[in-house]
Amino acid sequence: MELHNMHEYFVNLNISINNSVDKTNLIEIELVKAEPEVTPSHGTKQQQTAVPDGILFWLPLSLMTFWMIVAFRLSNAWKVTQHRLTTAKILSQVPCNKCQYFKNNPYLKCAIHPTTALTEEAINCSDYSPNNTDS
Repeated sequence: MELHNMHEYFVNLNISINNSVDKTNLIEIELVKAEPEVTPSHGTKQQQTAVPDGILFWLPLSLMTFWMIVAFRLSNAWKVTQHRLTTAKILSQVPCNKCQYFKNNPYLKCAIHPTTALTEEAINCSDYSPNNTDS
């Protein structure tokens, strides 16, 4: 019942407002319902957007450039990784860490062969002498 009473209240309010408004100052507004244009062959007509010609040239070129950079980076990373693995294999054969003449000093690594210490040339070192761990 309350809803019916509210409806009557708003109807009466609308009537009183319409009666009190000066009718000469009112402007009519016509609302038009927008409907899509229909073409007989394709159904609804779709709005086409114009694509600038520059995009048709630069888009594929920029995509190719991007993928070339990615491929170069990946191949470069692969080469670096292979080099590090090879170097690690070689350096694992170097006996300098177990030699009595080797000291982990940044200025003088080996007292006998300072220039070849911890390099590939030190693998077959003729002056290699193992550390005495007993004393």
